[in-house]
Amino acid sequence: MDLPVPIAPRRHAGLDGAVDVLDEAPARLEEAGFLDEAALLDRTFEALRAQAQQAVRKSRAARDRAERTRQRLVAQRDSLRWTVRSLARRDALDGRQRRLLAEINDELRRTDRLLEHDR
Repeated sequence: MDLPVPIAPRRHAGLDGAVDVLDEAPARLEEAGFLDEAALLDRTFEALRAQAQQAVRKSRAARDRAERTRQRLVAQRDSLRWTVRSLARRDALDGRQRRLLAEINDELRRTDRLLEHDR
C-alpha cells in the first residue's frame, strides 16, 4: 500500500504545535498556486498574531499591576501593624482609642487572610 505524504508535517504537540502548522498554511497554499487565498489568510493570521501579542502584553501588565498592589498592601500592613502595636503599649489609652486600635487590628487580620488567599 502506498501512503501519501502528509499534508502538514508533524510538529511538537499541543496548541503551539497546532499554531505552527497552521501558520505554514498560507505559504503552502501559495506554493500550490492559490495566491489570493494565501494572501488573505496571511493577512488574517497576521492580525490574529497581533491580537495574541497584545493580549499577552495586557496580561503581563495586569499581572505586574497586581503584584505591585500586593507589595504595596504588604508594606502598608506591616507599617500599620508596627504602629498599632506601638500605640497599644501606651498606658493612658481611653476607650475610644482602644476600640479604634481593636478595629484596625481586625482589619489587619482581614488583610492577612486576603494575602494568604491571594497566594
